[in-house]
Amino acid sequence: MVSPANRERIELNLRIHKQLQREGKVSRVDHQIKVYVNRDMTGPERTFANAYRPGEDVIRYTNTSKVYKTKPGDYAKVIATNHEKNEITVRFSNGRKLIYDPKRLSGVSVYNEAERSFAEGDRVQIRAPNRAKRIANGELGTITKIEGEQIRLALDSNREVRLDLRQFRHFDHGYAVTSHSSQGLTFDRVLVNVDTRQSAQLVNDRMACVGISRARYDALIYTDSAENLRDTLNRSTNKASAIDATRDSLLDLRKELDKLRGDPIAPQQQPSTEHSLTQTPTHTAPAPTKAAELEIEGPELDLGLIL
Repeated sequence: MVSPANRERIELNLRIHKQLQREGKVSRVDHQIKVYVNRDMTGPERTFANAYRPGEDVIRYTNTSKVYKTKPGDYAKVIATNHEKNEITVRFSNGRKLIYDPKRLSGVSVYNEAERSFAEGDRVQIRAPNRAKRIANGELGTITKIEGEQIRLALDSNREVRLDLRQFRHFDHGYAVTSHSSQGLTFDRVLVNVDTRQSAQLVNDRMACVGISRARYDALIYTDSAENLRDTLNRSTNKASAIDATRDSLLDLRKELDKLRGDPIAPQQQPSTEHSLTQTPTHTAPAPTKAAELEIEGPELDLGLIL
């Protein structure tokens, strides 16, 4: 099943999991497991301290930084943010604290912890690559055994692997997947969930193409409105519309932030209407959209404070 929005994907997976338990196709013994769910923050959002949620967000570092003493695969939990200084405070598993401006440390992924009910027999999807186990992002498999902090998976690639939950929590139910994570997957029969009320950034011509083309033989579309379906799936995702959507989102959020600061946006501060995807945006507010990710990465400067 392909569903573009994460919220719908989670709800569909839960319902399918429970139904399979009722039918006896999945073990009725649930195991409550905390997993990491990608927040899908854009590049600009990751540079803005107030976009992070203390006590909830977990950061995975993918680059080496001698200044901040991080290396690929390090995890830290966000414990505080400072809006005025645009700084976040994180705590690593060894207890070390780090305060830094997120503009100065690129190459991160942001997750939040979520609790899921898994049972032996459940289908799961890997949500981040695991190089040590040679598992690709998006791979699917079936849980064959759950023992304490260990999960045994039978991957669709005909391999069996064991995951240590103390080291890897990037997986989720794999009955319904987003159109993005379904890329590269092929099935005999595919169900595509299309909510025509979703934004053009989520439901558009590209989503339709990706979702339907996952099927070898049969694809069925389930929608809230057959009347609006054609127009919804004909919405374009060309470069011009992506730039317009991103610019409008950035400007709207900038206005909201300026209201909070009591400093209304001045006309001369409004972003130019002529942008290309290679231009660096001049505004600092994040954009709550994935239409066009305009990455802002600054050099590593020694502006952090290690406690």
